[in-house]
Amino acid sequence: MMAIDYMANADSGFSFAEETEDSKHLGPDDTHPWKILVVDDEEDIHQVTRMVLGDYHYLGRPAFIIDAYSSEQAIEAMREHPDVALILLDVIMESDTAGLELVEVVRNKLGNSDVRIFIRTGQPGMFNQYQIAAQYNINDFKDKANLTVEKLFASITTLLREYSGLQEMRQQQKNLQNNIDQLKALASLFQETSLATLVLDDQYRIKTVNPAFEKVTGFSAEYAIGRRADFLKSNHNDETILNAAWENLLDSGSWEGELWCATKFLNDINIRLSASVLKVTNHHHREIAMQFSDITDIKEQERQLLERATRDPLTSLPNRNLFLDRLENAISLSERGGQSFALLFIDLDYFKSVNDKLGHKYGDQLLIEVADRMNQCLRRSDTLARVGGDEFTAIVTNTSNCTHIEIIAKKINVAVAKPFYLDGKEVRIACSIGIRRYPDDAQDIEYLLHTADLAMYHAKQKGRNTSSFFLPEMDGDTTEESCKDADS
Repeated sequence: MMAIDYMANADSGFSFAEETEDSKHLGPDDTHPWKILVVDDEEDIHQVTRMVLGDYHYLGRPAFIIDAYSSEQAIEAMREHPDVALILLDVIMESDTAGLELVEVVRNKLGNSDVRIFIRTGQPGMFNQYQIAAQYNINDFKDKANLTVEKLFASITTLLREYSGLQEMRQQQKNLQNNIDQLKALASLFQETSLATLVLDDQYRIKTVNPAFEKVTGFSAEYAIGRRADFLKSNHNDETILNAAWENLLDSGSWEGELWCATKFLNDINIRLSASVLKVTNHHHREIAMQFSDITDIKEQERQLLERATRDPLTSLPNRNLFLDRLENAISLSERGGQSFALLFIDLDYFKSVNDKLGHKYGDQLLIEVADRMNQCLRRSDTLARVGGDEFTAIVTNTSNCTHIEIIAKKINVAVAKPFYLDGKEVRIACSIGIRRYPDDAQDIEYLLHTADLAMYHAKQKGRNTSSFFLPEMDGDTTEESCKDADS
């Protein structure tokens, strides 16, 4: 098990990071990274995770990846690194329940309730996700086949925020006097804390609120006290998740997570909520204390960061990272469902001449219009991405035969070859398209990308404004080198 340094080539080619001796150690600026333990018996999952998280930062701190390929290795890693913030875990490894057994060890034998656990499984139908999550205190549960970069980033950021919040809470608790019980601690902080705080009786009626509650929600203490807390319920909340949260709170005595909350301001807000069941001395009833903060602005910032991390800023198409994630997902779906897809490598012909002659302003405008035209040639289930200056890729799903693919490629050729009008200036370009089918032609992702690229250069050599399927004899010829020297 070792840390991996992420290296991404943003200018050309598609390749996984190579591990060096220096990459096994933290750099001088990475003294407080988020330690993420990846537990999976499939090397591809480790590679893709490293690639996607290569430049990931949250609160200015990078990710520090620890690899484990079995439960035994994972337990050893947790003992060596008790401050692991997040475990990305597969359920089925050396046995059908190896992942769940590992969770039992981490939560019960190692006594680690803070580490966030994110299940990524290739067999989602084997388990009732909500039941398993509640039983094993699992914080997130996703199907590998449907786990996009966007969802992965969102889940990891949410779980690291939860872990950070827990660590802050632990630190605050250490600073309190050891002989102060929970009720006295809540009472002493009640009026001064910036967290909105309320206490419910056993009928879920509000007994008391603090000034921060009034500020965050807009509801006065006079209005809130005596009412059931239902008026804070937001329609944005998933009922299944909300019910599971309540069950977990009542069963375990505490719960923390993110929800939506209604306000008097007529706009619902995202909140980070921590709730605890209070045992009232000499009484049979219980009370529930809740504290929450408004994280709406933080969530919007995260959405914008995610957009920048996965989208091309000029065309709004998926960028290289999101394209690779979609390609990996297409391969997984093909292996599970037996459906083929085609990878199209598209390079614009004569774009450099236009860009040099008219300038970058018109070049950018041309790229936006080219992306729009090509998108209109594809279906909603397909993916068009911009992976370089004038390079695009397309994943065309459910391709029944070569003729079907040729028709789509021809539509793209025709669309791009039509004249463009940029501020009244007529501009003509074309595109060359290399085509590779999966799984008929290639089963390795890197070879799939490489040979689609070769087929594209072969299309250029044929005269441009056309497409070419990859043929074995193209591998190793000088097509690519000769075309690189020509005006593209």
